[in-house]
Amino acid sequence: MKLALIQLTSTDNSKNNIQKIEKFLEQNCTQEKPAKYIFLPECFYALSNGRDLVNDVVSENNEHMQNIVNLAKKYKVYLLGGSVVFEDSNKKIKNRALFIDDNGKLIGYYDKRKLFKCNLKERIVDEGRIFSKGNSESVVEINELKIGANICFDLRYPEFFQSYRKKNCNLMTVASAFTVPTGKAHWETLLRARAIETQSFIVASAQWGQNHTSVSTYGHSLVISPWGEVLLNLEEGEKIGYVDIDLSLISEIKSKIVLD
Repeated sequence: MKLALIQLTSTDNSKNNIQKIEKFLEQNCTQEKPAKYIFLPECFYALSNGRDLVNDVVSENNEHMQNIVNLAKKYKVYLLGGSVVFEDSNKKIKNRALFIDDNGKLIGYYDKRKLFKCNLKERIVDEGRIFSKGNSESVVEINELKIGANICFDLRYPEFFQSYRKKNCNLMTVASAFTVPTGKAHWETLLRARAIETQSFIVASAQWGQNHTSVSTYGHSLVISPWGEVLLNLEEGEKIGYVDIDLSLISEIKSKIVLD
């Protein structure tokens, strides 16, 4: 199964962000075997400076949602796991991961449950100033994939991943915008741990670069095998990357190491 990850330097300019994604989807079309499953990072449509709400907030069926689903329809791909700044029916702002099929239909979503709060040397980051927490997990089934959805700071809560393991998810998404200091220190270690603990594939598409004068993200989008091996690392830069995964590896590993 061929997967693609898109690594971006999103800003609060949604038009520029969507144009960059379209460029990578056009690039995907030139592949001898284009990927059908495209994974996007956290806040791919518009990324805040950490203090203010973005101008282009997605809501059900508004023009911003249409801009996103139109890409899936135009290029006949699944757009998976990437999050947007979303206003729900109760007027609450959520960090919402979207799962869109190749006909442009929203087939699932997930609202980030653990909001990032960190005292960095230069500033305090508190997503609770902008977002309301989600309160439930989300499992999305697409063909052979059974996906457990997570976003960024959720990565630090292994109980989320264990719950998905008990539901027999074979792939877990971690759309992210990890800061540079925490990315260097913890990103790969945490992702590999979650893969090993759950015996599942982990797909973590990430933001990279100077998103705002006060926001710099780590990149290094990763795909990790159920054995904890790094199958893909996009390192630095805006790019699309590809990996082939073999889901049969999961049963092979589970037969070797049996977890209750």
